[in-house]
Amino acid sequence: MRMATDQNPVALYRVPSRRIDDHIRDLCAKVAHSDGNDYEPTLSELKAALREHADRLRKMAVQSLAKKAAPFKDRRKS
Repeated sequence: MRMATDQNPVALYRVPSRRIDDHIRDLCAKVAHSDGNDYEPTLSELKAALREHADRLRKMAVQSLAKKAAPFKDRRKS
């Protein structure tokens, strides 16, 4: 278990990428329909899911750009 920046415990677990969007939508709906202060744990879980999704997108972008990049050619004299 990891503490989020708002100091609420967040259970970190991996959700398969094809379902992370659905998981985020479900968490958004829970937060939107919650009453009073009972949204805090769900909001923390939502933040963690969004961070995970952003990390996955970042990794995909790096891999895609790395494939397209021209090989590095060292122009220095040895």
